[in-house]
Amino acid sequence: MLLESLRRYQMLERFSKVVKGFANGFNKAQMKCANTIKSFNLHLMSKMLLNRGAEHFNSAVDRAPASFDIAAHLAQEERTDLAGEEVAKEYADNEFNLIDVVCPYVNPARRTNFMTRNNC
Repeated sequence: MLLESLRRYQMLERFSKVVKGFANGFNKAQMKCANTIKSFNLHLMSKMLLNRGAEHFNSAVDRAPASFDIAAHLAQEERTDLAGEEVAKEYADNEFNLIDVVCPYVNPARRTNFMTRNNC
């Protein structure tokens, strides 16, 4: 029903660009971890990079914070002094570093003032 309404109002292409531009963390993870990890999925990346135990990613509510923490970890380069539950707190001040790392991997549907300010 959603796809039909997007097609009917000629919004399917725009919606597709937004979805593609959300931020493709796979490319960044593959580039950073190509020598150590052969399969890139959220569970494995959370376990290897964040030292977290068995987490279940059954809902978007669980996947979103883990995805942010993984992106933040990849943005801070090769530091290994991260504690699993304290990752989000550590990156509160490093948001611009994260933005600089993620910008080359996104395909925005349209340019916003935020992107212009951060040279994305």
